[in-house]
Amino acid sequence: MFARNLADDSCDLAESGRAPTATSHAASGRLRRRDATGLLSGRPRPIADDRPRFGAGSNTQARMAAREVVMARTVGSAAEETRRRILDVARQLFVERGYAGTSVQEIAEQVRMTKGSLYYHFSSKEELLHALMTPPLSEHEAFVADLDAAGTMTADLLARLVDIFDEHASLLRSLFGDPSVARELLRLRLPERMLTLQQAIGGGTDQAAVLRGRCVVGVIHAGVLTAGETATPPERRTGEPRGSFAQRRRLTADEKSFVVAAASAVLGVPASTAHATASGPGRLAR
Repeated sequence: MFARNLADDSCDLAESGRAPTATSHAASGRLRRRDATGLLSGRPRPIADDRPRFGAGSNTQARMAAREVVMARTVGSAAEETRRRILDVARQLFVERGYAGTSVQEIAEQVRMTKGSLYYHFSSKEELLHALMTPPLSEHEAFVADLDAAGTMTADLLARLVDIFDEHASLLRSLFGDPSVARELLRLRLPERMLTLQQAIGGGTDQAAVLRGRCVVGVIHAGVLTAGETATPPERRTGEPRGSFAQRRRLTADEKSFVVAAASAVLGVPASTAHATASGPGRLAR
């Protein structure tokens, strides 16, 4: 066998124009002996290099961004706090600049993180919008469930509905008047949700019941969502952005009582003394 290997190697070297040497015969013998251990070729195999390598286009900034993404992947309260800060900034910018006028980059800059880190928590601006709309929609659904359980509308339930609209007034006010979010609101099934709310308020699914519910929602909508637009000039701070004021503006106790009384009148629900003011139910203090 060894003699045949030497002959084969001599032929190979002859074809290449080189004469066989003792060193080449010895090397051939070693390689052929390796064949006996399972190698398919007498030529040495390349050693695989599994060490990570950076591409030619990599740089320090890319490595820092990758490290920041890893750092952003925290769990528990830290991640929840980061999400809350992102949502707070997104809400503020949506209110002040509009949904279409706000970019993910601007939100990331306000939160003081890279856009890549923000995308770890929210994959898109649409997902941010959906996250912001989840609380008011969930509260509306809980209200409908409680109203169905109660079996009849009361002034206290109406006051709760006014509170839901009032709490999220700045966001709802900015989104409902923004045509750029129409498609996303459809994806959230907002029309179907509003119809369910109107049917629950009106006490049925027939046209008359839906109309009653629509009128109640219209009263609350007019009384709550336009509060920032009807404020008197002295209430506004000099030089303050309009959107910033609208974000902070909430109904006063008198205003809330008036809206509840107006909504109650549509349904013929007796006004609750808990919502009457010193100026009397259905009247605003001057």
